Amino acid sequence: MKAGACVRPEDDSGQQKLRGAQFRLASLGLEFGSGIAGFVIIGWWIDHSFGTAPKALVTASVIGSIGGLYVLIRRSYEIQKQFSARDREGRQEKHRIHDDSDRSSD
Repeated sequence: MKAGACVRPEDDSGQQKLRGAQFRLASLGLEFGSGIAGFVIIGWWIDHSFGTAPKALVTASVIGSIGGLYVLIRRSYEIQKQFSARDREGRQEKHRIHDDSDRSSD
């Protein structure tokens, strides 16, 4: 971009939406790991408190892993649907602009 060039608000908004989507994707790993870690800590506490080592720890880690995978898949599917809808809208807009320019040249 040239120095002093104006940035249109709709361009900036599109970049912000894309950046927000990228941060949502990046946060999926953190959500997955924190879910597992939370359940592992609860399992360790149960084992430590009631002397059931390692049954609660193993059970809690499995539950945390399954729950984390469920959230990971569900959220990534939602984000993919948003990307697909935006891509479809962009292609439709591109075709509309192309069709309009063809008509004006006739």
